Amino acid sequence: MKWLIILSLALAGNSYAQNASQIEALTKRIEQLESQQEELILSQGSQTNRVNSFLRDDLTFGGFFESGFSTFDGPDTRFQSMYSGSTFGLNLSAQFSEKLRFVNQTITVLSYPLLNAHNNPVLTPKHREYGDPIFAATVTIGYLEMPLSPNLILQTGIGYVPFGYAAQQRETVLFIRRGGPQVLRTSNLIQPLWGGVHLAGTFRPANAGFNLYTVNPLDKSNTSGLGGRLWANSADDILRAGVSTQIMKFGGHTSEIIGADLVLNSERFLVTSEYVNHMTGEGRNPWTAYIEPAIKLHDGEVLLFVFSDYADDALVELGPVYDPMIRWENGVGINWLPTSNTRFRATAAREEYLGKNSTIAGQNRDWWYFDLSAGVAF
Repeated sequence: MKWLIILSLALAGNSYAQNASQIEALTKRIEQLESQQEELILSQGSQTNRVNSFLRDDLTFGGFFESGFSTFDGPDTRFQSMYSGSTFGLNLSAQFSEKLRFVNQTITVLSYPLLNAHNNPVLTPKHREYGDPIFAATVTIGYLEMPLSPNLILQTGIGYVPFGYAAQQRETVLFIRRGGPQVLRTSNLIQPLWGGVHLAGTFRPANAGFNLYTVNPLDKSNTSGLGGRLWANSADDILRAGVSTQIMKFGGHTSEIIGADLVLNSERFLVTSEYVNHMTGEGRNPWTAYIEPAIKLHDGEVLLFVFSDYADDALVELGPVYDPMIRWENGVGINWLPTSNTRFRATAAREEYLGKNSTIAGQNRDWWYFDLSAGVAF
């Protein structure tokens, strides 16, 4: 019996020692996690937006939010005035090592879509009007980035195409007018996202570079095309210019999309201009061009701007037939930037439709609109 008591006491002492050791290790781990959590909270409060994940990877967070209120009317368009929706974008970058990082953008949209935007009486509704709200979320950027050399970067995944100026803006609050120019709203023009591989390079000491990428047409998932861009900046970065192209199969034909862009950004003036032409090989070539000059007042806190925006939208489909149209969008506006990352906008514009399709079944397609919007980047 005595040896059983001695054995029990020995086992109990060993168990106690193990438990004490486990408790001590657990206490140290909790203290370590608390220290990491304090570091994370302090990092989140810094102006760099950089934090550490629990895996100790360097993370950078950012994003933007934008909302708007619109009013429109026209000869054969019913007057409407309402909140038209909001967009929230979240940007994330994870730095795994000096040679590898991950970049992501996820956009969430609450929108009251503009139905029958071109006022065609064959459609339902018969006149342009705002529809019921829709909610959508999508990943617009998601790629791994690897520097191959100091002047060459390889990206694999998906992202905005480096085509021209407007198409490669990651944050919509950067546009002087909400929604940007018609180059982003013209049917079957620029494919907006590259998918697969993107190679970006710079030429040194010249202030110039290039982009090469693969692209899948959004309406032809079983095909793939190629895109490219050459760009150059002046020595003081006031003047930026570029030429872009995309080549792919489209509607059974080989299509080539070409573009040229020019941006002047001086202390007092900002001028943006682009031209894009889609040569389909079928004789119907949609193309668009715009110029958007602005003057900066109060050290850039206020922007006064005008714009003239032309689109020959030759590939608009209406069931089995086409509804080609030509339109001018001309307007004026003002931006107020109380801080470098906050923008309030007011835009007034008129859209005028030209040619034989400017009126359909006696229904005029012209209209005017007034838009108020606010955006913030963080």
